[in-house]
Amino acid sequence: MNRCSNSLSGTHGLLASVLLAGLALLHAPAGAQMQRLFPQQTQRGTLEFNAPPNVLLDGRPETLGPGTRVFDERNMGVLPGFLAGQVHAVNYQRDAAGVIRQIWILTPAERDADDAGAGDMARPQLQYLN
Repeated sequence: MNRCSNSLSGTHGLLASVLLAGLALLHAPAGAQMQRLFPQQTQRGTLEFNAPPNVLLDGRPETLGPGTRVFDERNMGVLPGFLAGQVHAVNYQRDAAGVIRQIWILTPAERDADDAGAGDMARPQLQYLN
């Protein structure tokens, strides 16, 4: 009745499981490599965040609607107050009343994928959700 060998083999099994999990994480694809998909009604612009909810969109004053969602380059939600004083190239979407409801801060690759002055709905270089 050798209890040490049983607990030692359990320790080896646990250690092997931890090592395999670590190796699996090393080979997982990075989230930054994923391409974001934007809705078709998305528009492109330059947004300067002032004192929320006041912003400048392409040099024109705008007010963000209540509950406006802002996503950073990693597609993480950001509060507009944390972006005060910053200027970003963005994709944005308006609701039926014309108020800005969603904002995506663009990565350098996303900015380069489309000419900044297009402003139209058809952007063949980017993928969109239907």
